[in-house]
Amino acid sequence: MSYRGAVSAAVTTIRTTLATAPEGAALTLVRSAGTPEVCRRLATLGLRRGAEVRVLQSTVGGGRVVGVGGARIALDRAMLQGIEAEVTGVQATE
Repeated sequence: MSYRGAVSAAVTTIRTTLATAPEGAALTLVRSAGTPEVCRRLATLGLRRGAEVRVLQSTVGGGRVVGVGGARIALDRAMLQGIEAEVTGVQATE
């Protein structure tokens, strides 16, 4: 039996924070760092582990607007640095 031509698909997971994720990237949230109050507030906004998020745009001060569950949420750079995510895809921007 020959296995010539068989393709081995190596799946790599790219972990990043929302502060450094590429704009237009589709992400899955892994964890949020911060006080319990901050984590609860993020969860009420839809930013909880397993949530699908997309980085929509960057702001002048280093913040970003992210889309989650049909909502757009603006976060400052300090908050973004405490939210870890895995890149699941990148959307082409025009």
